[in-house]
Amino acid sequence: MDLPLNAALPNPEMLDPRIRGLLGAVYEQFDRSNWREGFDGAVKVVEAEARKYMIDGVASGRIVVLDEKGKPKALTEKQIEKMTLGNLAYAFTRIQVKNLADSTIGKVLMKVNADRVNQAHHSQKATTETKLRKNVGQHIWSLIAALRAIHGV
Repeated sequence: MDLPLNAALPNPEMLDPRIRGLLGAVYEQFDRSNWREGFDGAVKVVEAEARKYMIDGVASGRIVVLDEKGKPKALTEKQIEKMTLGNLAYAFTRIQVKNLADSTIGKVLMKVNADRVNQAHHSQKATTETKLRKNVGQHIWSLIAALRAIHGV
């Protein structure tokens, strides 16, 4: 085990079966002390699920995203699929009429984005390692909260 890492994950048996299925590989990575890969996997799962959620909401007309001037912006499925994690998080913050799930998902994506970017692009820096090591446990709990919001459980 990676002793300086303080990341107590929720018991997978206590998770909804859908979420447990989505995060099975993440838990396996943490069990093998591959917490960096586990974090990356969890972010990718939530990002994919958040994209589906946004696409479904836009298609149904429930989600309307505003541009910088406050005018409705017509997003296509292709545009949503091409968004970076940061752009997707920003789109969630620009939803015209947010429900609790929209707010939760947007906050979680914004919260984990900086550490995910640093891990992806600056993984060799000591500051990146220190910050991620400090935040990874809280991030996993937040990512699970986002999945709960997405799936309504």
